[in-house]
Amino acid sequence: MTIAVSSPLKPSRFFSRCTLGMTVFHALTGVFILASLLGNFEPVVRAGVGLACLFAAFLFILLRRCFMGDGYIRISPSGQIHLSGCTESSPFLPFRRGRPVSDAEIFHIGERSTVLPILLLLHLEPDSGKRRIFLCIFPDMMPDGMFSALYVSCQWLLTRAEKESVFRDSDKT
Repeated sequence: MTIAVSSPLKPSRFFSRCTLGMTVFHALTGVFILASLLGNFEPVVRAGVGLACLFAAFLFILLRRCFMGDGYIRISPSGQIHLSGCTESSPFLPFRRGRPVSDAEIFHIGERSTVLPILLLLHLEPDSGKRRIFLCIFPDMMPDGMFSALYVSCQWLLTRAEKESVFRDSDKT
């Protein structure tokens, strides 16, 4: 069995629809609260809650820009991860566009990665140790069949990394 995977990444329609739904929900809730159509609040509380909902709607608009768009991911048989055409972004600062990820950089999967059959949250650490990249991948971001191959590869890499850390910890004792 080989873990080598190479696939293009495109923007997720699922994620776009979810953030659009949350944006509309929060915006309408904020407007209804400010117009006194929803809830029985004091005027100061009404203004605060309504504006907080509108602010949350604004943040959801910015969040749509945070997640990676077009790019390419490659996992070599040795477990090295190469990204190309990707932009580094921060899940905590969605309004700040990051620097392009260098095609020459080699990453490995971090311990904080979450690998689920319907979602990959990859915490990629470069071999140079300069910066870490957070990557969120939904199944609709890849051609048919490629997500399951990437899922299996990432699961294998995490299992291998976990075994290596157990052996390193046992050598210390």
